[in-house]
Amino acid sequence: MVCVSDICDCEIPAMQYHDPYAKSCEAIRTYKENCSTLVGDSTCYNNMVCLSGTCDCEIPALQYYVFYDKSCKTRAKFKEPCQTSEDGSNCYGNMICVSGVCGCNTTQYYNPNVHSCNETGRYLDPCSTAARNTSCYPPLLCSSSVCHCELPAMMHYDADDNTCNDGTYSVHILTP
Repeated sequence: MVCVSDICDCEIPAMQYHDPYAKSCEAIRTYKENCSTLVGDSTCYNNMVCLSGTCDCEIPALQYYVFYDKSCKTRAKFKEPCQTSEDGSNCYGNMICVSGVCGCNTTQYYNPNVHSCNETGRYLDPCSTAARNTSCYPPLLCSSSVCHCELPAMMHYDADDNTCNDGTYSVHILTP
């Protein structure tokens, strides 16, 4: 510690914090390092917080840690530019980084109501009307939050070939 005119501070305030319990200057902690819950967030770098004795982003679900500048950044949303690292992507929720843009796996659709990727629906599966017709596999459409044929009262679904056919049924009578 260095004292000037009865005001004491750590020698390198940008890299140290004053621990009043240890009565010394300690190195500021970085991501996932132990921190002092007694002293608080000042024991962690930049915009990190001391959560349960470990430095972390303030809202981990909405933020990710950037090593080169020792700070937390906001996760990218759907269709925003993204990056992938050994820790995964910087996309929000369960989205993935595809060709530098946040999106969903091929078996999923983006649900704007919950800002995440949901499984694409098959016949009679639940779906999102907010996601228009991307929440059901073609030729199905989302109607009343369930995957149906375009005109449910006039069409029937054939699971064998994944088609919606008009309501005319051919009846085959089997004779013994």
